[in-house]
Amino acid sequence: MAKRQLSLERKFIHDPEYYKKYCDLMEAYEGKSYIRHITSNELEVDKKKEGFLPHFGVLNPNKPGKLRIVFDAAAEVDGVSLNSMLMTGPDGYQSLTDILMRFRQKPIGVCGDIAEMFHQVIIRKEDRCAQRILWRKNPGDEMKEHEMQVMTFGAKCSPASAQYVKNRNALEFKESYPDAVNAIIKNHYVDDLVHCFSSEESAVRVVKEIVDIHKKGGFELRKFVSNSKFFNKFFGNEQVAEPITLDRDESSHYQKVLGMYWCIRSDEFGFSLSFNKIDASISSESRIPSKREVLRVVMSVFDPFGILAEYSLIAKLLLQSIWQKRTEWDQPIEGDDIKQWKCWLRSLSQACKIRIPRCYAEEFFGEAIELHIFCDASESAYAAVGYWRIRTKSGWNSAFIMGKTKCAPMKLLTIPRLELQAAVLGTRLRKCILEGHDVGPNVSTCGPTPRLS
Repeated sequence: MAKRQLSLERKFIHDPEYYKKYCDLMEAYEGKSYIRHITSNELEVDKKKEGFLPHFGVLNPNKPGKLRIVFDAAAEVDGVSLNSMLMTGPDGYQSLTDILMRFRQKPIGVCGDIAEMFHQVIIRKEDRCAQRILWRKNPGDEMKEHEMQVMTFGAKCSPASAQYVKNRNALEFKESYPDAVNAIIKNHYVDDLVHCFSSEESAVRVVKEIVDIHKKGGFELRKFVSNSKFFNKFFGNEQVAEPITLDRDESSHYQKVLGMYWCIRSDEFGFSLSFNKIDASISSESRIPSKREVLRVVMSVFDPFGILAEYSLIAKLLLQSIWQKRTEWDQPIEGDDIKQWKCWLRSLSQACKIRIPRCYAEEFFGEAIELHIFCDASESAYAAVGYWRIRTKSGWNSAFIMGKTKCAPMKLLTIPRLELQAAVLGTRLRKCILEGHDVGPNVSTCGPTPRLS
């Protein structure tokens, strides 16, 4: 483990800014009692359970300037690591897609996040010796042993444990604050609160209750953002998260919500395809990508609703074509695939202009609402899409919910067989939509796409 620390210190020498941020964060950890120095007497205790974790800093390209320290619980000594001795725990998370669908049900949207969620959960005293680290601020100083007193980023049990603590604390207030507890259980994804409300008053009331409940458990809910000026003003301008300005439209301010970009001014979802982790020579078309690099670019497009289905399907067909030619992972693509790749890459600039309303309709919980699923197939692909049909004050309106596309199998199938595959896809999509919303439609249909004469 000392070798990993020395390697980290060599990086400090080559990157002074990284070194300063790392030291500042470690000092903050000590100030908050997340970490403490171990005395010489304590080093002789619990040798059987003692373990030292390498640590390193990670910079997120989507959050410039923010450093997160990760403790490498997967690092092995004699074939054994801390993670190999831990259990992952049950997957108690709500589906990300379900949370985003529920976020579209009501007109007032609200988001916030819990500050340093993992670090708010204290580890039992007798188990902390398994989370020891080596650290010194200056390379010339003596290497000192420290001990993490809280859960860490890197331990595979941390997500499930933090989720359990958060929900267990909330359930203590089930009788007093049922709406807030339901929001904590159903509308939290890890440390992010993503919720919507029918009115500004109910938004303020429920969020205040959520903040109070979290505070009882040692969690701090902060960085609120909403499309309601009343809500933002109530919780104070200093707590409103800084908006993201996208290059395509400097007048539109977006907030990132579970991977989606939400324009709080127009209350719409949009896209930003920046490809921060992709080699610039590929995105600029100055170099032909390999099969591996094509896959990396395609998979970096996050679109849980299938809004960009017409673009993603082209990319899927391109990958299928590359696969059929038995191209090696690190071999550049060839022939017609290059032309199709460049065409698809250029079309993404148009994809960034696509927006859809976040809220289906103010009358979404009204008396008349219908769900319609359409599905279709061709020789190369099949797809399904879902729409709500909602009675509003101005008449019947439709709202896009979600779409799914799949390439036809490499093994040749008849069109009727592919249409049956599309029907299966549509049935699964219908089930996903019904389970992800809090309202049941009066009418629900699933069938082929109508043909226009």
